[in-house]
Parts: sequence; structure tokens; C-alpha cells
Amino acid sequence: MGAHGQEDWFDEVMPGLDDGRPGGKRRFPWPGRHGKDDGDEAEARTRPRIGVRVGVATVIVTGLMVTAGLTAGMVSANRRERLADASAACERSARTWSAGSAAWGRDRDRIMGSVDLDALRATDPDMAGTLERLSADPVTPAGCTAGGEAATLDADAKRISKAADMLAKRSERLEKAVAKAGQTVGDAESSRARSRLERAVADARGLLAGSTADQYKVPYLYRRLGQLTEQAAGLLDDGSASPADMDRLSQGIDSMVASLASGTR
Repeated sequence: MGAHGQEDWFDEVMPGLDDGRPGGKRRFPWPGRHGKDDGDEAEARTRPRIGVRVGVATVIVTGLMVTAGLTAGMVSANRRERLADASAACERSARTWSAGSAAWGRDRDRIMGSVDLDALRATDPDMAGTLERLSADPVTPAGCTAGGEAATLDADAKRISKAADMLAKRSERLEKAVAKAGQTVGDAESSRARSRLERAVADARGLLAGSTADQYKVPYLYRRLGQLTEQAAGLLDDGSASPADMDRLSQGIDSMVASLASGTR
């Protein structure tokens, strides 16, 4: 059946279908008789462009969704990595504190081992108080916050590291204070020893000036006392004698004075 025959057959089957259309144009024109309808041609030209635009939009939206998903995944991975780094740094700070605290205990025992706090309190109470304060047990800082965010763990690590640094500096301060305290105690001991020797020399000179060797049962002690007295006077003038040397001389002089006093003829 040709194209014209098909249209005639269509008119017989569905008469009046195209009566209401302007110009009597068929809704579905058959090719070869009247040609294509103008509206159908415009629709045919527009349909491919709409399809292309929809396809492009779909690709763009899909790409944006994929990019957003990848970005979210990267952000999440970076957050986990950042948290792991902060946690590790905080744990390192805590271990540093523990090691520093143990070292501090050993240093304190070594430094304070030579200090006589009782003697220091008698000569310099303020210095004794300083040593007691510096040698006291340190306060252990709080550890890393369990389940804390990266910023919280960073703050914890900084706080613990600062405490460890302060403890190390405290050890240095204690050592310097002990050295100063030792000098203070040494000066006090030297002063007391000097006073004892000066008193012994004065007693010996008084005895020697008021008597002669012949008055004593052991004249040698008299002469020996004179020698020790002159030696002690030289130490007092020099000013460099140790407390131990001055105490040794003062004890020897006191002993001879006592022996001579009870050993007259």
C-alpha cells in the first residue's frame, strides 16, 4: 500500500480526526503527501538539544557528588591522622615527664646528701627553708585526656612538657642553692672555729705570760704550748685556715693549758 493509500485508509478508519486542526493539517502527516508539520519539525530540532543539556547536567551533578564524597572522605582521614599525631605527641610528653621525674629523684638524693639541714637552720633559716621547698616532691601533672580531641591533646602535651622543663630547671636551682648553702654553712663553721681558736690563744698567752717553764713538772709542755700558740696566731692572721685545722689547734692548746694548770711543781 502506497503513502496515499495509507492516508485514505486512515481517513476511512478514523474520519474527522483532523477536522478541528487549523488548515486541516493532519496530526500525524504521512511522508510523501503533505510533508512534515512545522511544529513537528521545531519539536524535532529542540528535542536533541534538550537531551544533550540534561545529559551534561547529569554528568556535572554526578561529578559534584563524587567530588563531595571524596572531599568528605579526605577530611575524615585527615582528622583521624591529626588525632593520632596529637595522641602520640601527648604520650611522648607523658613519658618525658616520667623519665624526668625519676632523674629528679636521683639528683635530689645526690645533691641533698651532703646538706645538714639542722646546722643550716641554726645559721641561715631562710636558706634552709629554700632548700626544703626546692627538694620537696614535685606535683605530677594530669595525663592525656581520654577521648580528647586533637586540640585538647595538644594542650595536654604542652602542659606536661612545660612541667617537665620546670622540673629540670628546679634541679639546677636546687644544686645552686645547695652550693650557696654549703658556703653559708662553711662560713658559719669557720667563724665558730676561729672564735674557739682565738679564745684558746688568749688563754695560752695568759698562762705563758704569768709563769715560767721551771714552775711546771713537765717544762716541755710549757715550751710546746708556746710553739702551738704562735702557730695558731699565724693561722688567725692568715685567714685561710680551714675550720678543721683551727679546731685541731684550739683543742691541742686547751689540752696543754689544762695539763700545765694541774702540773705545777
